[in-house]
Amino acid sequence: MPDNPFFVINPNAANGRVGKNWPALKARTEEVLGPVDFELTKAPGDASRIAREAAEVGHKLVVSCGGDGTHNEVVNGLIVDDKAVNPDTVMGLFPMGTGGDLRRTVGAFGNVEDHLSRLKDGSDWRVDIGRIDFVDFDGGPAHRYFINIGSCGLSGMVDLTVNHTTKFFGGRASFFIGTLRAMARYTYPSIEIRIDEGPAIAGPMTTIAVANGQFFGGGMHFAPQAKMDDGLFDIIINHKSSFFQSVAGARDVYAGKHLRRSAFEMHQGKTVEMTGENVYLDVDGEVPGKLPATFRIIASALALRVSDSPSRGMDE
Repeated sequence: MPDNPFFVINPNAANGRVGKNWPALKARTEEVLGPVDFELTKAPGDASRIAREAAEVGHKLVVSCGGDGTHNEVVNGLIVDDKAVNPDTVMGLFPMGTGGDLRRTVGAFGNVEDHLSRLKDGSDWRVDIGRIDFVDFDGGPAHRYFINIGSCGLSGMVDLTVNHTTKFFGGRASFFIGTLRAMARYTYPSIEIRIDEGPAIAGPMTTIAVANGQFFGGGMHFAPQAKMDDGLFDIIINHKSSFFQSVAGARDVYAGKHLRRSAFEMHQGKTVEMTGENVYLDVDGEVPGKLPATFRIIASALALRVSDSPSRGMDE
């Protein structure tokens, strides 16, 4: 059984800086952690295959080196059929991407030395994982796991916008600009939601977030009370707001104070069903398909390497 940590490297993360800097980063990593094994991704979805194979052969620490999209792919490699491929495998984070929303929730802040210290001496936190069953872009059934937030509505359109443009300006600026561009053409579709088979909540919606973590959209503190280990989603419903109301409330969203506004409501639950026409999904920063969709929590599904005293839920 291999003892070396295994690094899943997305060379395109951070506008290509990860691939450019990996040789130097690898050298420093091996000074701290000892020999490491690694593989660079070559195409979308490749990180899932690499992570699954690393877990199958017995690597005890599989590290995702990239952004939130890479982290999501690694989760989808480590979790198969609603359970861990290898219950002894721990997922580590080496956040190097644009959005950085998962690292905000788990407190994975700092520089290279901080990340290496966490991987070497941190503690392992067993967290929940979300599963979403949905319709892919070919019209067929599909499913995907997520560790942070799955959502739909404006958030899906924002991701489509951001992921097809440069992220040169960094996570927060890229997502804020993408949000403004997407809002200008968003049509506020009618969406119906049922939580734990309860009564329907329906109407024109801006965004609905099914949250395991707290942050999305490049630093928006959208689910400030969410806990990754309580066996529950926090469901944040943002009803239709005007463009100017949304822009005026942006400061509250980033500060996690928006739930006091009348356009928002929060629920908790283990399953969430949504229906709507031509409503795009956002799953950990990627757009895999559209509604209808069912979200389900899988409690304590994954071990995550974190700092001994992580500032979970705190922004930098």
